[in-house]
Amino acid sequence: MDHVQRLRRRASRLTAAATLGLILAAAATPDASCLTVGPEGIRFGLVRVDAGARTASFPAYVNMTNGILEYAVVTDYGKVHESLLFTEAKPMDVQSALLLLNARPVGTNGLDLPSDRQPAASRVALRVVWEENGRRVERALPDLIRLTEGPHGAITGALAPGPWLFNGSMISAEGFAAHFEGSLISLIRDPVAIVNNPHPSRDDDEIHVPDPGQVPGVGTPVTVEITVPRTESAPAEP
Repeated sequence: MDHVQRLRRRASRLTAAATLGLILAAAATPDASCLTVGPEGIRFGLVRVDAGARTASFPAYVNMTNGILEYAVVTDYGKVHESLLFTEAKPMDVQSALLLLNARPVGTNGLDLPSDRQPAASRVALRVVWEENGRRVERALPDLIRLTEGPHGAITGALAPGPWLFNGSMISAEGFAAHFEGSLISLIRDPVAIVNNPHPSRDDDEIHVPDPGQVPGVGTPVTVEITVPRTESAPAEP
């Protein structure tokens, strides 16, 4: 069996596990991409799924290197004035990719859970990758952000390490809310975003700033990687 055929079989199994969630969200979203399988792997639009590595990745750009942040990643029509990165990837495609990897959205009620009580199947890891002087640079997304005492205060520490929460946005009167607001990864408590910061800093919208020593220049192309850790409910793929 060749590589493409194996990918097609894998996509078929993953799709069966995620069908209900995809139907519910896509039915309320006018702009979702179709799943494609080819030599480059499984894709939803700009979002690439690596089932073996259990990652969903998509291109983005550095948007801010100073100032107060409320989001880590938004779309190019989202709240770009307060986001570290922006992307042209569609929120529904990111959601679909995570569902295919068997991540389970915890829903809006899950936003009240402390970080040590997150359901294992709703935890994700975030990484940003780019090239600098011809070499590959990788950073955990939290390493790109620092905490301050306020809008003009001194830096007090780093964003807490550890997994983030796949809450999966919500369905509003308009439809899939993340699509309409363009919110993908939030630093503050936001039920509309697809992924949320589960740590205590989420309850203060004036303390997150880019780390000037880690974040590359504005406009730098990067890749955002969301990893879904394997759990007992996510068996290894052959």
